[in-house]
Amino acid sequence: PVGTAAYADGDAFVSDIAGQVYRLDGETGRREWDHALNDLVVRSSPVVVGGAVLLGLNDGRLVALDAAGGDLVWQGEATPGLVGALAVTPDLVVAVKGGARARLVAYVHDPAGTLLRIPSPTELDLGRQLLLALGSVALVAAAVVALGRLAARRMGPASADLGPGGGGEAP
Repeated sequence: PVGTAAYADGDAFVSDIAGQVYRLDGETGRREWDHALNDLVVRSSPVVVGGAVLLGLNDGRLVALDAAGGDLVWQGEATPGLVGALAVTPDLVVAVKGGARARLVAYVHDPAGTLLRIPSPTELDLGRQLLLALGSVALVAAAVVALGRLAARRMGPASADLGPGGGGEAP
């Protein structure tokens, strides 16, 4: 884990340097969910606000994960400088913005904002994976057929009367 853990509803929310966020059961320590954000997290720790887990990333984004299920529900635009430590007030979230132009930035709730519902890339979507596999097989089969036809045209027709036992003269 990187930084400190956030606690809410009896569970702990932690992140690691690779941007993996975990919800751990407070009694058993069992992982309830994890979400791979696939970006570095160096100076931020998760913060739970309402039903969301907020985390700052090194690519300059602030992200929000659904605390109950772990899906990515909102993300800001990537901007120069990492998003570090977070502080929550009743009206906004204040973040330390690192980089060449280090400063404090504030995020305010936008009721007209667009919410997402993106599951972790570590979750198996069997239907999608099967569709991708079938598509790959179809592409490979089409390539093999096309190459076979091209090779057949270049080699010309096979002659049954050449060679031993073919009825023709031996060279």
